[in-house]
Amino acid sequence: MGTVDRIKARLRSHKIALDQFIQIQDHWDSNPIGFHFSCSNYFGLRAVLERAVGFGRATAFFESIPRGGVAFREVSMPDSLHIALSPTPSARSIIHLDSVSIVEGRGPIGEAIYVTNLERLSKHLATDLLHIDQQFRYPW
Repeated sequence: MGTVDRIKARLRSHKIALDQFIQIQDHWDSNPIGFHFSCSNYFGLRAVLERAVGFGRATAFFESIPRGGVAFREVSMPDSLHIALSPTPSARSIIHLDSVSIVEGRGPIGEAIYVTNLERLSKHLATDLLHIDQQFRYPW
């Protein structure tokens, strides 16, 4: 299964049909696998992700969130999806599958609860950010 199909299947397991909200721009198969997309229905996708109990809103100080947008992290171990949505249809949004999850739960108002294990955080930084830095530097 290819990158795009793998991520779409994972979202379908959360009852999220991604195709109705986005147009894919490009994808990559190296770690962390993922793709850029334009969001044709930002408010619709945002609402679906906010209601999905398997996702938490990314709120940590180190998160890269598009200007005026929002980011979500899947509540999953050992890996998890990370989605950053731009409200501007012409801007790039991104979804990728982190090989090391840094979220251990979802809080009472839908926020991501981050792991406190420094070893896990370090592993995430060492493995899942390398590719992102090579691919682009958050162009929003």
